Amino acid sequence: MAKYEVLIKAVTVQGLSYRQVAARYGVSKSLVHKLHRRWLAEGDGAFEPQSRRPRSSPNRTPETVRSRIIVLRDELVADGLDAGADTITEMLTREGITTSRASVWRILTGAGRVATPPTATNAKTDKPPKPGVHPSAMS
Repeated sequence: MAKYEVLIKAVTVQGLSYRQVAARYGVSKSLVHKLHRRWLAEGDGAFEPQSRRPRSSPNRTPETVRSRIIVLRDELVADGLDAGADTITEMLTREGITTSRASVWRILTGAGRVATPPTATNAKTDKPPKPGVHPSAMS
């Protein structure tokens, strides 16, 4: 029996109060109340944990803008020009599309169009050793 089912049955079958169930099972009273109300509305479907994922993302960048960012990136790279987030943001502004540099970066990274920049540890190991200095003495 799932934990949610135990909590609901303690209220419905055993007739315990929300406070008593919460104290007995170490959960909050509001959780017991929420589960009981959900069980009354949904029946046995309330025993399954609910997703915390939002149903929608109203602030998500529209798909048309996302695809335009990727097309601009591909065109700039093909022409051998600077194809960074600042450049693309400026070009979109000229087209009347307002978006942040961070959004452009996230979209390009999510689409696999940006190589991961070297981290501090990678940058340290990628440097050629200084002449006359043993690499183990550099750290």
